[in-house]
Amino acid sequence: MEQLGLVGVMMPTNVRDQNIGRREYWPFYEEVERLAIGLALHGGIRAAERMHGRFDNFIAVHSLSFTFECMAALTGLIFASVPEQFPKLRIAALEACCGWVPFLMDRLDEEFEKRGAMEAPLLKKKPSEYMNSDQFFYAFELEESTVPYVIDRIGAGKLLYSSDYPQWDTSWPKTVRMFHGRQDISDADKQRIAWENPQKFYGFKAAS
Repeated sequence: MEQLGLVGVMMPTNVRDQNIGRREYWPFYEEVERLAIGLALHGGIRAAERMHGRFDNFIAVHSLSFTFECMAALTGLIFASVPEQFPKLRIAALEACCGWVPFLMDRLDEEFEKRGAMEAPLLKKKPSEYMNSDQFFYAFELEESTVPYVIDRIGAGKLLYSSDYPQWDTSWPKTVRMFHGRQDISDADKQRIAWENPQKFYGFKAAS
């Protein structure tokens, strides 16, 4: 990072099927925070066997693995108090859609209300407050219908556009046109998503 000027690092959503909120990984988060770079979570890397090992075809695995893995990763990170311990750490859930974000916020808040004092005592705020803070970012699918609802719930300032290039299922090179052609997202929100948010997450300044 310091020698080459890279602006981000990618981490799997689990390490050998284990929760990435575990304290043994805290020195890593401390270093990412010190470097002031973005920490990207990607559910397609070493996806948990326990999460989708029950399926015997790729279409089922590919439909659920990314989203479920990112939900599990964020749940582990938050209840382990990682965003509280490292308040300048910026985390993005990538290639996992975004429609689940409001649901997970509500679900974690409900559980925190019941058992937070016993099992997540280091948290000083509700899980939704962390997920809705400047620490967290979420990528979305270009045709995902829930994007306007998510914007209404958490604002456009936490969403990231992605082309998914050069994956086999990308819509590139039409992705930018597809995004800008959406009629259910305002021009101001499109500017935030495509221009301002990547700079906030990765911590760089682009020439205007």
